[in-house]
Amino acid sequence: MKLKNYTILPTMLAISMLHGCGEPRIDSTSDDAFKSSLSSVRASMTADQQKELDHEITSMIIGSVGDLFSRNDSQQSKFSELKTRLDGKTGKEALEEFKLMRIASIDKEKSIKDKEITDLKRKSSELAQRIAQAASAKTSLEKFKVLSSSFYFDKNSLLHDAIIEVTVKNDTSTPVATVYFSCTLSSPGRSVPWVSDDLVYQIPGGIEPGEQATWKLSPNMFSQWGNAPRDRNDLAIAITPYRLDGGDGAVILNSLPSKSDIDELERVKARITAISP
Repeated sequence: MKLKNYTILPTMLAISMLHGCGEPRIDSTSDDAFKSSLSSVRASMTADQQKELDHEITSMIIGSVGDLFSRNDSQQSKFSELKTRLDGKTGKEALEEFKLMRIASIDKEKSIKDKEITDLKRKSSELAQRIAQAASAKTSLEKFKVLSSSFYFDKNSLLHDAIIEVTVKNDTSTPVATVYFSCTLSSPGRSVPWVSDDLVYQIPGGIEPGEQATWKLSPNMFSQWGNAPRDRNDLAIAITPYRLDGGDGAVILNSLPSKSDIDELERVKARITAISP
């Protein structure tokens, strides 16, 4: 019988050792219990372990241990998660749990960043494609030909209105309802033009493929065209179509990429560079 008692004693001792010899554990049943048990757990740790524990808690809820119970809404959510994950753990186990949380946080952050990079690259491709399409449209727009152009003031009108006379031919395969012109009014020998402006003309009845037409257009003299000198006889106008619209208002060709597309592409590229590993 005595031999039996001696056999039980080492077994009980081993069980006691497995349970950490009464090592204090964190109790998350309430804020007070958590605070009290955390103090006990910290007291059982080495100075280095205490610093590590304090740093981990601070990093997770953005505050110091002293401020642990004064939290905003965001910190409250993190604090609730913290209590749940640390409940019943010793100081050493708590540090191990923090390592697991840090790894999970890094993985989550990487996943979010990878998704952002993927989305940004897709956006960059879309923007670059739109800009490339504009460059391609420039070649196609050459089929909408400006055969002749001139600028003058109509002396037969009451106010001597400015007139842009342009003859065009539609050698595209599509009827055109609206044409957008880039216009530059200059004089020989002068490096700076008198006027550099756009002109939009909605064509009555449109212009069909193969048709030729001559239009007399009146620019808005309250815009840049008001700078056109009336005392010169050497004025020359260069007119280039850069966009054609169909009868339904849809864009047929547009050789000018959107400035917003260009600016956004630059921003997207900069962001990709900033967050790429």
